Amino acid sequence: MSTVKNFELGTILTMTTGISCVDDFSKVFELVWFIYDDSMINSMGLGVVKDDVKKHLLTIHPELKEVNYNGINTINEFLTNQEEKFGNTLAVTRLGEKLPKNKSAKALKKSK
Repeated sequence: MSTVKNFELGTILTMTTGISCVDDFSKVFELVWFIYDDSMINSMGLGVVKDDVKKHLLTIHPELKEVNYNGINTINEFLTNQEEKFGNTLAVTRLGEKLPKNKSAKALKKSK
């Protein structure tokens, strides 16, 4: 089973900013289930693990630490601006696993 998987930036930003940037919240569950390798996490469980998920995502993608939704733009404009900076998808690893260097947002930008 792969320990690295690409997820939409909006899904990742939903967990790191606390602002829903997804059109379907099931994408957030898919992200959390992948990170924990546990598809039994439900809405209540999401509340329990959200801080650890955020910490993990910001550890593997530290460039997202400065991303905050300021409320000036619509969510769609905010997401479009972030996708221009970081791309539409980012690689994610399971909890506690480091991201391979060739999967970082910086490495992916250089290869384009």
